[in-house]
Parts: sequence; structure tokens; C-alpha cells
Amino acid sequence: MKRAIMILGVIATLSLILSPFAFGQEEEVPGTVVLVNEPAGSFTVKDYDGQEYRIDYGLIVGQDIRTGDTVVVTVKDAEPVKVEKKD
Repeated sequence: MKRAIMILGVIATLSLILSPFAFGQEEEVPGTVVLVNEPAGSFTVKDYDGQEYRIDYGLIVGQDIRTGDTVVVTVKDAEPVKVEKKD
């Protein structure tokens, strides 16, 4: 019984120590622009797995994004943080 409690304590301690490294990682997700909503100031990108991301125009300053364009969305903590048009 003491051994099981000690093992659970070690696992809990390691998970607390390592958890900051698991969060905040960025991932690049390629996808296609499926909707441009100019009045709302946003557009929607659908990745190749079917996940959709609503993105504000503020992330695409200086880029001409249109429906059908292929883009790479940088996602951090399930939120888009950067968008680049792919040639």
C-alpha cells in the first residue's frame, strides 16, 4: 500500500513539473480559406482534418486572402496566432 501511494506521489509530482512544457506549444496547420466575411472582419480556414478556425483580419495584415487560398495557420493553445498565405 505504501509503495502504491509513493508511486502515485511520484507520478503526480512529475506531471506538475512537466505540465508547463506541454502547454503553449505552437503548431503549424495547413488549410484552405472557405469563407471570407468582410463585414465581420474575419475569415474561416478549414484544415485537412476538417477542423475550422475563425481568424480575425488582424492576423493577415498585408496579405491578400481570398476564398480558396491555401494558408498555413500557426495555432497556440487551440487559438490561431499567425496566418501565412502559401504560394
